[in-house]
Amino acid sequence: MSSFKKASELLNSSNDTVTINELKGRLNHLENNQLSEIHKSLSKSSNKETFDRPCIETLQKYVSSAKPKNTNKNTRLWVSRFESFVNDTQPNIDLMTLYDKKAIAMLLCEFIIVIQTKDKKEYKANSLYNGICAINRFYQEMFKDREPFNIHEDFEFRIVRDTLHTRMIELEEINNGEYNGADPLTDEEMVKIFEHPDISSNSPDGLLRRVFLWVGCYIEENWYSTFHLDRDKLSGMLKEICNITGIDCTNRRIVNHSLRKRTAQKLNDEGLDSQAIMNVILHQSIAGLNAYRTQNEKQKLDITKLTLSGISKDISMQENLEKSAEDLNTE
Repeated sequence: MSSFKKASELLNSSNDTVTINELKGRLNHLENNQLSEIHKSLSKSSNKETFDRPCIETLQKYVSSAKPKNTNKNTRLWVSRFESFVNDTQPNIDLMTLYDKKAIAMLLCEFIIVIQTKDKKEYKANSLYNGICAINRFYQEMFKDREPFNIHEDFEFRIVRDTLHTRMIELEEINNGEYNGADPLTDEEMVKIFEHPDISSNSPDGLLRRVFLWVGCYIEENWYSTFHLDRDKLSGMLKEICNITGIDCTNRRIVNHSLRKRTAQKLNDEGLDSQAIMNVILHQSIAGLNAYRTQNEKQKLDITKLTLSGISKDISMQENLEKSAEDLNTE
């Protein structure tokens, strides 16, 4: 190592061509000598190993198994939709022979904004994102012999990333509360869950479920690493808790986001204004919050009184009769 250091220092400190060439020669000699020592030490090994090369079918098996079964199917589906869009809107463009990144970027932006399901419904935000990922996989294969291609990283696709981000936010608000309209739990159901012995903090599983409930009600971001609690178990945690505690989930979509929806609904029922509720559940728009709120019975009754005066009188009479009956029972 000292010979390398000395040669490098001399190389950097001299401007004379002859001296520099001499130093380079000495440096090359030292490097080659070191390489020879490595080869010499390798050849001293007495145990010679033999290897069997895998056949092409075996190699293909391992390569194919690396991708989930539905990956290729999903890729074909989204590329087909993208191609149909281009053929319809830009019939003079052949997508399969287009290698211009900027042109592809512009087409993708238009596609992201207008694409819907075949029955003219909006995609879920995650579905659209997965679709763009599928198109990205296709182009990575298409461009592999030309240049690197990555919609998520390349400078040419920054406008695609911005368009996708904005469109996903829009779709989250359109699709009834971002998580496919989760059904909230009632006050009675929440009490039943928290009082159940299997949700007690006296056992590891009970403590995990209890922490999950509190976090689900008040915190929005990712709060567990998928490496410690796998995604499938986490995504079904509230449904599991409801089954354990005897909550009836028939014809109800009980998912983890039901906790957040329940918090929003409860605060709405208690009369808190929209801004106060948004501060708790961290929504940034009234449109997103409205997807979480439904009218309670009292609000429905108040609307009926305001809009239908005749019915309002009947309702008031009924309320007075019920109150009178309660007073008599009390006496």
